[in-house]
Amino acid sequence: GFLIPILYITGPFLSGLALTIFCLLFIFLTLYEKKFYFYKNFLFLSILFWSVYLIIISFFSINQISSLSSSLFYFRFPLMALGYWYLLEKHNNFLNNFTKLLTAVFIFLSIDCFFQFFFGYNIIGLPYEQGRASSFFGEEKILGSYISRLLPFSLIYFSIKYKNNINLKFLFILSLVLLSVIFAGERVAIL
Repeated sequence: GFLIPILYITGPFLSGLALTIFCLLFIFLTLYEKKFYFYKNFLFLSILFWSVYLIIISFFSINQISSLSSSLFYFRFPLMALGYWYLLEKHNNFLNNFTKLLTAVFIFLSIDCFFQFFFGYNIIGLPYEQGRASSFFGEEKILGSYISRLLPFSLIYFSIKYKNNINLKFLFILSLVLLSVIFAGERVAIL
């Protein structure tokens, strides 16, 4: 579970492999421990129904292979969500450790983004192109969307942990991360 956000930076193969292994382990453990309540969840059943619907309509598409390639394994994502739910129940410190890891990844990517923005290349030599910083994502230019999709997890955790007082360290990290999203130049991610 910890590795999925980190491996996503390396590209689709390793993150997809880690996600598949994570989902298979979740299925095995919940079936072995007879924790069927994970699968009786209304939201999971709704998304599973939606996944089956997408697969069925893919067969009626003009370009079936292209359509199936995007919809066939969509069910991995609700399984991943259930897998994280399982980890939250099983390990009391999981959320704390996962948020620390995400924060470290955000800081590292932000520093690399600033380096790329100011010097024209990042720490491994990937160039700053088209007025957009991309850090380790290279030509994909998805740094902003990566951060904007994972940042809410950290924000929720920190808002629960520090609900009555504003933590300056948190505000600094948030400012750093938001600046890197701006440097990434993704309009949707900025919104």
